[in-house]
Amino acid sequence: GLPIIATDVGGTKEIISTSNYGILISPQNSAILAEKLALLINSKNLREQLGSRVQQYVKASFDWKQITIQYIKLFQSIHNA
Repeated sequence: GLPIIATDVGGTKEIISTSNYGILISPQNSAILAEKLALLINSKNLREQLGSRVQQYVKASFDWKQITIQYIKLFQSIHNA
């Protein structure tokens, strides 16, 4: 439930695909990091919105129960093909 500031490396875009889920910045850019940290520090509303949205998104998309259901559906579709 916390807001996220992350660097755009590896698979980070999979989770922070839009600005609704967090703040994605260029790697090794301390000035932008400081700017975005100040933005979150000064905006309780933004912190709460980002934290809530990313928590809901991760639960819906990356929860093991949901992933298991998706795998079962995939295996069933392959078996029935």
